[in-house]
Amino acid sequence: MTVRKIFSIFSFLAFLIPAVYAQSDCTLQSELIFDDWNLESGTFGGLQSSYRFTEVTDGVDAIVTIVDMRNARLVSLDLGNTGAWNAFQPQVEMRTQRYGGTSAYMDFQFTFVIGGTTTPIDLGNWTATAIDIDGDDYRLREVVVFGGATAYTTESSTKLSTQILNLWGETSYAFMAKRVDTEDGISVTATAHMVSMEFENAHTFYYRAGVVDNGGSSGWSDAPDRMFSLNFTPCLIESYVNPRREEIELSFPVEWLSFDATPNTQGVVLNWATAYEENNQMFVVQRSTDGVSYTDLHMLPATGNKIGVSEYSFVDRTADKGTYFYRIMQQDIDGAHSHTQIEEVVISEDRWATVHAELQGQVLKIAAQYADYARLRIVHSSGLEMYKGTVEGMYEVKDLDVSRWSEGAYWVVMITPNGHKTHATFIKR
Repeated sequence: MTVRKIFSIFSFLAFLIPAVYAQSDCTLQSELIFDDWNLESGTFGGLQSSYRFTEVTDGVDAIVTIVDMRNARLVSLDLGNTGAWNAFQPQVEMRTQRYGGTSAYMDFQFTFVIGGTTTPIDLGNWTATAIDIDGDDYRLREVVVFGGATAYTTESSTKLSTQILNLWGETSYAFMAKRVDTEDGISVTATAHMVSMEFENAHTFYYRAGVVDNGGSSGWSDAPDRMFSLNFTPCLIESYVNPRREEIELSFPVEWLSFDATPNTQGVVLNWATAYEENNQMFVVQRSTDGVSYTDLHMLPATGNKIGVSEYSFVDRTADKGTYFYRIMQQDIDGAHSHTQIEEVVISEDRWATVHAELQGQVLKIAAQYADYARLRIVHSSGLEMYKGTVEGMYEVKDLDVSRWSEGAYWVVMITPNGHKTHATFIKR
């Protein structure tokens, strides 16, 4: 059987089962110190800007690169006046652009290199602990995501929810505050708001610092500056009172190749491709209006077993004007599943409201497409209205006898409930 995730997204049944906690000797792991840094390339806070932390351990530097961001900007790369001086503590300002459900994040890539060079070097075993993953007592919930780890530890009574993603081309684990609450300060004793990630023989890993907005006014949030603390002291893993450790299995039954969502006159066109599938049963197209809660739109059978590219497509013809989030869920034959990344689509107009008219002899064929009720009019160039009707459904074809109509130019006009007009023309001779 293919190695795959050990539990499904947002499934917490695994936390109800007692686990054997295998604690290694933390003193044998590398302790990494993030203190002195300088701008390596790019402009401060810019996408793909890189920063070199010198001597994170003997003879080793760390290059930290901002690889992605959304609704966020960097205020300070590494705060030293709070928390732990040796931790990586970026201060990120989060912009919430819509009323509730907005996510904001900044993605960092860490690469350990031989001091003074750009040559990667494996560090053996080491641990990174994200501390103080909470909220702001009002509306924001913090979330951190890791890629490249082999195991993680949380408190058994953790206040963090766990989600498995496929980000950065690998198995990634997200940890988000379950509730909007706050711990005072950056405390290593508030273990219900901590997670410790274990890495083995890795020179690169990914880290996302982000928030989810629970609702409130648009614009800058009431607590826009969030400080995230990532501590590399290995013995912090011994701080948990009743630890819960989970191994991370690093492969999926599906290797995602691409996914995109694009609105056009047909609907929102979803295209995705896989590079490899084994025991894959189906794909489920999922849509959300807040980026948090998703509903299933459509199920497609999968190739099943294939080495090589497989391409899939689906058109969502049901979304009205607004903001939508799409993802594709893959489910294999024994129920395990994974997701693509999330694609956001903003529909600002009455999209795919289209009408086509074709005169065939004395019969006018009208093909109208709209997701809801719309009015339909046909007007002669003289201004005389020749037809009035409605469109009530996604796609409707009408055949009209125009044998008694006068010669000349005609306009076929479709009017949506908010007044948006689209039209077609034809000439009767």
